[in-house]
Amino acid sequence: MLNIKLSNNEIISYRKIENGSKVMIMIHGNICSGLHFKPIIPYLPKDYTVYIPDLRGFGQSSYIKKINEIGDLSKDLHEFIKKLKIESFVLLGWSAGGCVCLDYASNYPENIDALILIESVGYKGCPVYDPVQVMTISNAINSKDTNFMEELWDKAIYVNKKPDEKDNKEYIEASLNQRNLIEIYRALSTFNISNENNGCSNGNNNIKNIKAPVLLTWGENDCIVNKDEIDETAKALNSKSEVIVLKDSGHSPFLDCPEYLMSKIESFLAN
Repeated sequence: MLNIKLSNNEIISYRKIENGSKVMIMIHGNICSGLHFKPIIPYLPKDYTVYIPDLRGFGQSSYIKKINEIGDLSKDLHEFIKKLKIESFVLLGWSAGGCVCLDYASNYPENIDALILIESVGYKGCPVYDPVQVMTISNAINSKDTNFMEELWDKAIYVNKKPDEKDNKEYIEASLNQRNLIEIYRALSTFNISNENNGCSNGNNNIKNIKAPVLLTWGENDCIVNKDEIDETAKALNSKSEVIVLKDSGHSPFLDCPEYLMSKIESFLAN
């Protein structure tokens, strides 16, 4: 793991897979870390150098100051990119990480070559969530309850394929290292770059600022994000978007269909 210290004193830990001259930055979702991208690494395009940071409060990164909104994470990402002197890049976000990428692309659109949203929360955020469930997960994280976390992933994510025992243990440990769960759920509920009220916050209509072409994928067995969210975001992006439905895949296509997923991403980037 490599580390960069930001001006807010947060330490962002990241993985770097150095290949070609092009750059891809991959942003993980909730209840995980950059480690969860491990299954896709063998299939990454050989002409791209890939950076995989752990967001503030996740994985190996620090959590000095609590976040209030998704914009706090996209601001961290912006400084992370500037410190690495990356001038242009493809930005990929998975699940809740898609919100971070949408926020980033709507505020700093100038250097993004393409935006890829994998099973992403929509552009109106996630205004409805069960506070009892959130507290149950938070308590499990605080008590390092590996059995609870393994059961959660088995029920919600690994509906098609499951990682081997060694990898699964590492992924569960990474999930239990999250320190910002409650703040993330609150931030997801108020995230809204539409021109409407999502039930928790008024939208700022910043989706209109996104300039890059956008690929959105959805697994037909995904029980976390529904297809309507994907389609609604794609519609708001107008002609800049393309939606791909992944057969026999759930919320983690990196595990269910990594080779097929990356082939679709490479085809999209080649156009």
